[in-house]
Amino acid sequence: MQYLIIGMLFILGTIEQAQAQVDVSQLSVYKVAEHEYINYEASNGVSKISGNTLFKEGTEGNSFYHVDSQGITFKRQYPKSHFVEPTNIIVEYELSDDGKKLLSIDKANEIAKIWQINADFSLELLSEISFNKPPEELRFVDFAFQDGHYILYGQKEGGTFVRTVFAWDQANNGFSQHSRLTFNNENPSNKLAFHNYPEQGLMVAISPEALYLYQEGAQEFELKQELAFEFVSHNYIATQLDTINNRLLVHYRSETIMLELDENNSVTAASSHPHQNLFGINIRVDDIHPTSDRLIAQDLNCLYTLSLNDFNTYTATELDCDPAVTDISDISADGNKLLMPGRSFNVADISNINDIKQITRPQEQGRIKAPGFHHVNLPLGEHSSLNYNGTLLTHSHLTPELGQTFVADSPLEQASIPECGYRCKEWLALGKEVVALHGDQFTRYSVSGEEDTLATLSGTLTLADSTPLGNWYKAIALNEIEFMLTDGNSLSVFTKTQTGFAHKFTQNIDIEFDYYGYTNVDFIYQNNHLHLFDRNTKQLLRYNYTGDELAYDTAIPFGSLETGDFFDRNLATYMLNDRLIVETQRGYQYIRAVKIFRIENNSLIEEASLPGTLLAQPHAVSETQMLLLADQGDHKAFIFDALADEPLIEVGDYNGYEGSYISKDQLLHFYGQGSVFVSKALKPNADTLEITTLQGVAAEFNLNALFNASLQGKLTFSAENLPDGLTLSAQGMLYFDGTAQPDTAIAIEVLDNHQRTATFAVQNTYIPGPEATGSLLIELTQNESYTVDLKTLIKDALAVTVNYAVGDMTLSDSTLTVTFYEPGEYQLPFSAVNVHGALATHVLQFSVSELVEEKEDDSDAGSDSEKTPDDGEQDNGDGDSKEESTETKTDDNTTSTTGNTQSTANTNSPSKSEDGSGGSLAFLLMAMTLLLPARERFRLRR
Repeated sequence: MQYLIIGMLFILGTIEQAQAQVDVSQLSVYKVAEHEYINYEASNGVSKISGNTLFKEGTEGNSFYHVDSQGITFKRQYPKSHFVEPTNIIVEYELSDDGKKLLSIDKANEIAKIWQINADFSLELLSEISFNKPPEELRFVDFAFQDGHYILYGQKEGGTFVRTVFAWDQANNGFSQHSRLTFNNENPSNKLAFHNYPEQGLMVAISPEALYLYQEGAQEFELKQELAFEFVSHNYIATQLDTINNRLLVHYRSETIMLELDENNSVTAASSHPHQNLFGINIRVDDIHPTSDRLIAQDLNCLYTLSLNDFNTYTATELDCDPAVTDISDISADGNKLLMPGRSFNVADISNINDIKQITRPQEQGRIKAPGFHHVNLPLGEHSSLNYNGTLLTHSHLTPELGQTFVADSPLEQASIPECGYRCKEWLALGKEVVALHGDQFTRYSVSGEEDTLATLSGTLTLADSTPLGNWYKAIALNEIEFMLTDGNSLSVFTKTQTGFAHKFTQNIDIEFDYYGYTNVDFIYQNNHLHLFDRNTKQLLRYNYTGDELAYDTAIPFGSLETGDFFDRNLATYMLNDRLIVETQRGYQYIRAVKIFRIENNSLIEEASLPGTLLAQPHAVSETQMLLLADQGDHKAFIFDALADEPLIEVGDYNGYEGSYISKDQLLHFYGQGSVFVSKALKPNADTLEITTLQGVAAEFNLNALFNASLQGKLTFSAENLPDGLTLSAQGMLYFDGTAQPDTAIAIEVLDNHQRTATFAVQNTYIPGPEATGSLLIELTQNESYTVDLKTLIKDALAVTVNYAVGDMTLSDSTLTVTFYEPGEYQLPFSAVNVHGALATHVLQFSVSELVEEKEDDSDAGSDSEKTPDDGEQDNGDGDSKEESTETKTDDNTTSTTGNTQSTANTNSPSKSEDGSGGSLAFLLMAMTLLLPARERFRLRR
């Protein structure tokens, strides 16, 4: 029983927290995800096809599709901001030959980006390249983008033109300068139009009076031909290179100029023909599309191949005629697919020229649909939605990152019913299911598990006495398992069963519907109360649902609403947080306002009036607060707070969507448009996080600790100008490598998956390791024994350890004894730790000089007794003289005025110790210090 009580308290606590008052000053309302909808496709942007990838540029973003023999399937869409900021910059796009990479070129900043198109059609940025500007100053003339080549024209002061071509290296993910050639032309730049054929090394320049044909040379263009023509409107001339027959075709008014080229691309013959005579059909040269092995042409509705005939003109052979063939916007690199965009995509598969296949895709199939006036948008399961636009039933997932994402769709037709017309139809959300009602037929839609598959249960509604169900005009969900139907004279309530629905009861009611099923009564159901907002009688009727009947309760007069306000049945009414929200129009100028009433003593008491109209239904953010999205000329977001002295509080501008939405996890999902986030601003639990770093001790700090547990793992962290030794991961782990650094304050930026941002500071206090008290240089003589307590060489050393052995060395606790038998320079690194746990490694340097032996006289035989004492003979009664001599030498060596100190984080090198006690004890002391809990060096400051 105890566990049950705890569980109940937890649930109550959760509910209380969910209904808590929101700090309006911290509220955020903004769009976080754009769905793929009609504006992505309704544009004159480029369309590309290559391999099995189809790319479509739209006004608001770009869409990707998969193309195979089964059809064209929508895969991914990206807003234009994914490729360039700001979004008013012109971007050129190109697909690689295999369709697995995308090139985008920002023309304003001259930056090329190469994207990998993964198997799931997600994009991965492979490289970003800035174009190399030529060293000398050029006056910009023109630019072009063609077949993966970015072509820039400039002009020097002397009149010489410079053409620079940058080419896409698909294999190496590069974009580099392909050629840079000069050419001369006496015409001013505004009198020249350039046509490029970079793969063939040709360039055509057209002036009002002449055509110039250039071919690439080593350093400059070679003028192959200059032909006089009266083009007049030289900017409107189209050219096409017939690579099959090596001809240059120039469209000029009603004629086509045909220039025949030799193997050196010099013109061997020039002739002019009416279009109909030259091609056999009335087309322009830009209706001709060369592939690797044939010329494809199209007129208004047919595809043709063009081939030379005996008269040196072309013969058109019809391949396929179809109303979908209106224009060819692109040809795949292998020449097997022709892309013809229109209201719906159409691809012609010409891999078998004798059996052309049309691959089509309805505009709405296979994606989130465009929103419509009567579209259905209802929650389904735990994280899904079901949508219907009158033609297609669409199953979508709801995610915080992407909003509504497409899962599957299927055609669905709901035919009109005799004597009922387009009435007797309704879609309802009942619990976690969606119910479609069509006359006396029902279909229950449900999902389970990962919610990837839509399950259905269909049947017929019948009354309890087995009589058929008549026509009805209105359906209302009463709770998670029940709904009611009414024709105005009676209402019937049905409840869920395992096999469908069962009739529960029928009762009389008086509601006026016209012949077409319309009424001036709004049905508002909330908290077991059915309110009828009757514009005819100007009353708010209330019925209480008891489970067995809808019992009449009261009729509330409109009061102040009755005078001067005009009520259109298309103006909405809502009931939320025990408030009635009414859209009104007033006077001959149709001044609109949203009025909010509370019901008190059987009267409507007006609490607020908001000028304008609502963009969407009100949204409850707490039990006493609701969000109102209003059109006041500009779109604004307001909070109505019933507890505030001034209940209408403006939150700010609103740049989101309008219409009906599904509310899920602080997101409003507007079907076919996008999602809007409604929540308090992202804010850390403290403005400053104080950390302590220790020299020589690597450490990590989890910055997620500054945020509520529900956000941890869902945030992205970044920082600029981090000091050396500190690194920050996107997941919020701050790493310190132990190197020396000054105290510093670091600004951290945080982003969540709703695009909320926050900043806070990390204040780092750095504690250095213990320092040397003086010089660490020891001068010795060969074979001389030296003893020192290492802790006396280091200030505030709690423990020391030797990292490895030199000479003949022993270590007891911190006392080192060493003898060198060979002269030379020796280094002994040793580590010291202070009471804070900071660690520093120092180097004890030994300068060992060679031992020089002096010749001894017999008279001086006993004078060298201190260096080479005999056993017992030289003691002279002072047994401690040798120890005092050693201590004096140690003191002399540790009080020098110079030192040599190095710092490192290495604490694991072995050392030699006497009886195994010295080094291990030092390591134990350091380990105990370094194992201090990390939280002791981690403090929040508000």
